[in-house]
Amino acid sequence: MKTTALLVLVGAGLTVMGEVFTLDQRAEAVQAESENHHIVIPNPAELDPASAEATYQSIRENMASQYANSGDPLAWSYQNWKRLNRAPYRSKAHGGLFVNNYASAGAAAAYAKRDRSASFAVGSMIVKDSFMVTTTGTVLAGPLYIVEKLPPGWAPNAGDWRFLVIKSDGTLVGLGQDEEKTRFCVTCHTKKNGTNAPFFYVPRGNEAATP
Repeated sequence: MKTTALLVLVGAGLTVMGEVFTLDQRAEAVQAESENHHIVIPNPAELDPASAEATYQSIRENMASQYANSGDPLAWSYQNWKRLNRAPYRSKAHGGLFVNNYASAGAAAAYAKRDRSASFAVGSMIVKDSFMVTTTGTVLAGPLYIVEKLPPGWAPNAGDWRFLVIKSDGTLVGLGQDEEKTRFCVTCHTKKNGTNAPFFYVPRGNEAATP
């Protein structure tokens, strides 16, 4: 699905009448996925927080509708959760995409502690949606990244967290036979952050108000 959006990138001094595409629909803008399974972004635009936030507010509903092609109701519900950052930020751990962090009910308070020994209830979820903007004004939705706390013993090497991805075309990765496709995510997150809370926190200074 292709949707037109007016983007006013205030801080960058740009006004762009752009279009939001899924990645598969704009193959010439995104060349390939790199060896570490992250998306290669050609000519990424440098946006200040105000510009990044304005862009996100322009496309967030379109992003949700694209994720909803997966059939997963999470695609519509997660944006009603607590957003943990004040403005989208570029995540090196996710290939340089702009991301936003959301937490399910009950998980936000534990996440805000930034304590890797904090206890998360079974069913807790931390979600990152993502997008990119190129210097030519092309705006693309990126994947929706999901980590979900499962019962003890499900995956001890990952702290019993399951990693899922909904691609921008709605493809769901990380369930059943596809679980091996998110093995890289588990390895990267647990290597850098440990198994108890293997997710990346919002950068200091960009945190939303404590829930």
